[in-house]
Amino acid sequence: MKPKKVNTLVVGDSQIDHCIFTSKKGALVLEGVSTHDFTFENFDDFPHIISDIKENSGKNKYLYIIIIAKEIIKNVNVFKQNIKNPRSQILNFLKEDFEISLADYYIDYMIDQHYDTNVVYTNLSASPMIVAYSAAIPRSMCDKVMEVISDEGFKTLGMETDTNALFRLGKNVLGNKTFLHLHVRNIDCTLYISSSNVILVERELNIGIREILSTIQSNAGADPEQARQALFEYGLNEENETEEDENKFKAISEAVDKISLEIQRTIDYYFQQFSAEQIQSILITGDILKVPNYGKYVQNLFNIETVCYEASKELTLDIDEKIDFDELKYITESIGLGMKIL
Repeated sequence: MKPKKVNTLVVGDSQIDHCIFTSKKGALVLEGVSTHDFTFENFDDFPHIISDIKENSGKNKYLYIIIIAKEIIKNVNVFKQNIKNPRSQILNFLKEDFEISLADYYIDYMIDQHYDTNVVYTNLSASPMIVAYSAAIPRSMCDKVMEVISDEGFKTLGMETDTNALFRLGKNVLGNKTFLHLHVRNIDCTLYISSSNVILVERELNIGIREILSTIQSNAGADPEQARQALFEYGLNEENETEEDENKFKAISEAVDKISLEIQRTIDYYFQQFSAEQIQSILITGDILKVPNYGKYVQNLFNIETVCYEASKELTLDIDEKIDFDELKYITESIGLGMKIL
């Protein structure tokens, strides 16, 4: 079922973002938005938040949801040959690699076939690689959330990971290209590589804006306000006219290169695993776009076309109040989730 109007709910580490989207003539339209402070440690607040969201939603009770939490496991498995029972292999990998009891988790996965375009298949019966993207969420966490949502009368149409939503957004921007998508939040970032509309590599890293600022403070001997000013006002300006400018650029570039290093490691892993196509584009979303010249810096560093995409600017708005998108920690994920109705 694909409704024309839907609520999206992104439940994160310190905040819940709620959006109301409609589909009009093939465009995604934002009709309502709210943010709510929240932590899983204070779950008693959750029913009150959902009750408030219900009032804001009017008669619209269709819902898509993302939960972002360190307890959620995401994994990509690649099988180089066709196998009879990929499900058992996927479950076995989750059990052994992450040392979990499968009975304690809800597990979902999607399986795609991927042909390596750099390999010449001389045998017509040659099998493609099997690529499985799986996600596991603790039953205790999921059950608590879904019980409250159900009690308030919402009809949940689907739950997915933030990577699923980011992937949908990435395909919308870059289509069939082979691309790396970097999405940076305050405390973490997501990296994945897609080729032929299949996620081949996915990584979650505890590097975000907070750590970049902390590194600038340490490297430059700056206080928190000076670090923020340097990162978000000066940014990665390579045209340094003074020694002070050079020092700022050095401190900032060394800080953001923590992510650059992980981009390189992700690309290296991709080529180790696949005799693969060159990466055609790097897509950048999230809080890192507030850093002036970051996209240009990445493009020069990797010599790969780099696309900076601020998803909120592509939205059609049908809402009276002025929206401060900076207050929405998960607006990019919300838009990717809302695209399910297009």
